[in-house]
Amino acid sequence: MVDLSYAGRLHPGHSSLSAVNAARVGDAVLLVKDGDRWLLHNEKGQVLSRMSKSFAPPPNTRFERGEIATIFKWRKEDSGEAFHHTLRRDAWEVVLPELVFVPVN
Repeated sequence: MVDLSYAGRLHPGHSSLSAVNAARVGDAVLLVKDGDRWLLHNEKGQVLSRMSKSFAPPPNTRFERGEIATIFKWRKEDSGEAFHHTLRRDAWEVVLPELVFVPVN
């Protein structure tokens, strides 16, 4: 449920690109609502990734914790051709999180 092309659309020098470059598997992540979208932040408050439009936390839960589960390379050619015009680079790294939610009463 991560927007796989998020970093591919960012302009060169965007702070998220350097934040992802510095990120490591196991690093803590925060889930932050920004308008109608959810973002993944590192502990410094830098954006690492954006969740897909359809993402929503499970009903009747609260976010407890998250961490980087993996970081992998995504390429322009892996994206749908209809979206190629929105991409600013040929390859980029994607952060996939493990997110833990707990029930609320």
